[in-house]
Amino acid sequence: MGIKDAAGAGARAGKGADAGPEDARGPEDARPTAAPAPVDAKPAGTGADRGRRHRVLIGTTLALIAMATGFLLALGLPDSDEPRPRPRGPEWSMTLPVRGDALCSADGNSVYCNGAGYDAIRIWTPTGQVRWKLPSAASGKAPAPRVAPLGVRKDMVFAVRSRGPGAAPGANVAALDRRTGKQVWKQELADEATGARTAKPGFDTLYAQTEQYPAMGGFDLKTGRYLWSTDYPADPGQECTPVSSIYKPSFLCPPAPGDTSDTLRLIGVDPQSNQPYPLATLPRSTEFLGSRGAKLYFAAYRPEDIGKPVKRYHRVDIVNPLPPGDMPENLQPARSHPFPETAARQPSFHDYSGTIAFPGPDGSVTAVRAAGGTRLWTFRPPSDMDAGSWGRRTPAVVMTMLGTYILTPDAELFAVDPANGTPLSRRKLALPDPRAVAGAQPQLMDAGPGLVGRFGNQLVSVEHRIEERGM
Repeated sequence: MGIKDAAGAGARAGKGADAGPEDARGPEDARPTAAPAPVDAKPAGTGADRGRRHRVLIGTTLALIAMATGFLLALGLPDSDEPRPRPRGPEWSMTLPVRGDALCSADGNSVYCNGAGYDAIRIWTPTGQVRWKLPSAASGKAPAPRVAPLGVRKDMVFAVRSRGPGAAPGANVAALDRRTGKQVWKQELADEATGARTAKPGFDTLYAQTEQYPAMGGFDLKTGRYLWSTDYPADPGQECTPVSSIYKPSFLCPPAPGDTSDTLRLIGVDPQSNQPYPLATLPRSTEFLGSRGAKLYFAAYRPEDIGKPVKRYHRVDIVNPLPPGDMPENLQPARSHPFPETAARQPSFHDYSGTIAFPGPDGSVTAVRAAGGTRLWTFRPPSDMDAGSWGRRTPAVVMTMLGTYILTPDAELFAVDPANGTPLSRRKLALPDPRAVAGAQPQLMDAGPGLVGRFGNQLVSVEHRIEERGM
């Protein structure tokens, strides 16, 4: 083989490669060699294909991530603090760790309860989990609080707490961190009974009768910082009763000196100027039912009718009708509407979307139009129920955007048509201890994904939408 052939072989073996020492071999060293088979032989254009496949893979991955993110956003991501509730209300029941009866209130997806031994307990309603418990300051020896937890504002739970050992008798209104239950600040109430009933968290202010401000004081919700106080009424001998509202404070006061009329005056107070302004007059025998927005509702009766069904109720708009200043000689009487004949002597108050529902001791529930008192419908328990055995107990009512629900004293839950009161479904609630029903006044709460009923110290949660059973 000549140099030409050897060079040709070398060229075939390493075509396209730079010439190296082994390519300059002489005829005596030249040997025919086979080109080594490439490990991953690919056709021409391999680099371009590999880049294209890489780009396709990246694009597909990003598309899948975007689809998954959109799916999660469509479902709704949970808060960092709380798990996302299930779409339908859960089914659970529990016995609260309090002695005797509990008092409860609902706010969002939580129910807050108290009782002897505990000033506040938070239950997460989608699962029935107890998120935290706040023992009584008096090491379990204090009696049960007089009122249920007052509500939630600005991530704070407001509750009435008993005072600890060594403190003067009485109670405090306390702000608790919603997530942990730790006390953030407190104010000492002037009187445990009336102070507990009249303390009210408003939009930005907590209204409370405190030891330092016995008439009424305003405190910043977040910090407890004093904002303002009123000394109305100025006459120490005039006993006025504060009326709870999320708006400006108001008072029910006896007639002015020299006024012989048998009426009460409803007086508002401007927190900025500390000046009173008139709202309306009410009959001397008046009970505060509750408030809805800027409306206050009262039950009125004559002294000789004590113990008999209430005949009328009154509705007062607390928006300032007259400028603060001197009181007019004649206040306008509050709007009066007929009371349902079936209502209880001390009716519970339920107001939703312009409708008021009044439960009665015979097991009935009557709905009236709040604006004029026109009767809309009356629900009566089916004939197979012994309402006569309920004694003075009345049904519990909840009106929501999903429907109207009635819980009877023997733990039967009805869903009724909000337009005419016709029963749509019926269900017997399963309590941990059915004996708790005996003698207990039922309570029903709208709590996030479900309804929560209470008998004594027992809670049971059911769905808003209930299958028809026995109707």
